[in-house]
Amino acid sequence: MSTGNSLGDRYGYSGGMDFFTGNSTRGTGSFNMTTGQSMKGESGSIVLAVGKGYNSGGNLYLLAGDSSKESGGNVKLVSGASSKESSGQMTIKTSDGGQSGSLNIITGDSDQGLSGDIYMKTGSLFGSEYHKTKAGSIIAEVGFGNAGDGGDIGLIAGHTTARKASGGFGKIFFT
Repeated sequence: MSTGNSLGDRYGYSGGMDFFTGNSTRGTGSFNMTTGQSMKGESGSIVLAVGKGYNSGGNLYLLAGDSSKESGGNVKLVSGASSKESSGQMTIKTSDGGQSGSLNIITGDSDQGLSGDIYMKTGSLFGSEYHKTKAGSIIAEVGFGNAGDGGDIGLIAGHTTARKASGGFGKIFFT
């Protein structure tokens, strides 16, 4: 399925495409995109890709639903499980370039209570004491430079302007 091409020199745009479920006063329908299962080989992939642009590339947005009464919708990116080998890897990376883009992980601001936490954790290991295995590690590594300074790393606890309140503590625990 595709829209028509446009080869105009000045104002030509190709056609847009919309997929959506209808509106409802009770609840809207889901939108599912799934590949079939394979009994003996690999299952198919789903690729969401934005076309290359001459001036700048287009954006890709994954937006969960807003709510005016309860919590907003969640965004979950989960790799595939395996009963015999390792589960699928997950990579979030900016592309290489003359200057690579930044990677920002930010929770939203709050005026009603707590702003969200950022929580990083590796999975636990459940195995036999006879096998030399270990749980996953968390490594923060700054890139090197061969024509300038190396990158910095910093951890900054939160500050407050509220009376009778304390700024955040810096804690590192080793067990």
